[in-house]
Amino acid sequence: CETLIHLSQGQLILENCQCLATVSTMIWIEGLHTFVTLQECKITDSQGTGILFSQQSRGIIKNCEITNHAGHGVKILSESNPSFFESQISNNHKNGISIHSAKGRFEYCQLQNNSAHGCLIQAAELSLKHCYISQNGKAGLSFQQKSSGTFEFCKIEGNRGVGVAIETESHPNFHQCQIYEGKIAGVYVAKGGKG
Repeated sequence: CETLIHLSQGQLILENCQCLATVSTMIWIEGLHTFVTLQECKITDSQGTGILFSQQSRGIIKNCEITNHAGHGVKILSESNPSFFESQISNNHKNGISIHSAKGRFEYCQLQNNSAHGCLIQAAELSLKHCYISQNGKAGLSFQQKSSGTFEFCKIEGNRGVGVAIETESHPNFHQCQIYEGKIAGVYVAKGGKG
């Protein structure tokens, strides 16, 4: 089985569920008129991605644990725009969040101990508020391909690459954030990046 839950049309609400299966994608939401609500769910141990949003899909994820996936914890693609609140995205074997050509909103979330970046943002727009980003294998946040976003009251510490990498004409804005103890640097700016 490639996907445990695949929603391509309509709405789905899951509350107090545990999703655990040997599949390549645990939950896949796709399509313009598709909306998922996940609350107090544990989504763990897939062979690939924990939650995948694609093709302009949307959703609200609240108080969920997205952990220990062989790929990314959360992947957001192709003009999708989900919102995450008070969720933990940790111990995934690639990026905690990977977002490309899409948008996303994260508030009071924790991105910790992911093997690659805490969050990789490519040609995308991202909003983070009151998030804690720590102990990821590469950068806490990596901006590439003209990405942008607003980051407020976040704490970014102890990542094993840099705290924040801003490259290839990306231009995020940071307000009242704490960035420190990156093993290579706190903030790295290159290739036309600015912030």
